[in-house]
Amino acid sequence: MSIVPRRREASPAQCRALPIARPPRRPSLARRAARRVLEGPHGWGELEVWGGRYGCTSSCLVVFPPGAARGERIRYRAMRAWPALGILLGVLTTVAVAQRVPFVLAAAAGVTVYTAGALALAGIAGRGRRAIRTLTACRGDEGTVGLDRGPAAELDRFAAVLILAERRHRAGDLDAVGFEAIWGAVWQELGDPRYHRP
Repeated sequence: MSIVPRRREASPAQCRALPIARPPRRPSLARRAARRVLEGPHGWGELEVWGGRYGCTSSCLVVFPPGAARGERIRYRAMRAWPALGILLGVLTTVAVAQRVPFVLAAAAGVTVYTAGALALAGIAGRGRRAIRTLTACRGDEGTVGLDRGPAAELDRFAAVLILAERRHRAGDLDAVGFEAIWGAVWQELGDPRYHRP
């Protein structure tokens, strides 16, 4: 008598009843687009670059507090986007209401919408919004006089460190604790008084 059990062949009906492991579904394009708009391209914050006059390029690095949850990041982004969005909503409110009431009351309604939205978002974002660190720098071509290249170099260094760490984390080469440690180190260094104007 053998201790090893005999292999039993499964019937075709039993094979069909077995669950098949399927690869996880990729989110739809609409869901990915909505996530990108709400959360932004980076979990640690934002890097904004825009052109200015006379060949100057301005950059702003925004770093959220380390370990900020998804909901907190969405609230922080909403706070940062509110000035432009609030003005648009205020103007649309003024135009819509001006057809029914005097313009002074319509303008007051627009200002009320803007102010109420700003106060609501400030309340929703909570104390964490004060912990957001930013660094802004302007760089120009070699002919531009009077531009401080120090903050631009530091901004580039901080952004490169964060972007590389995030790529490594998404690829699986860096665990969540390591990514958050790098994020926290950059956030801590941005708190240094030398990066803030008096």
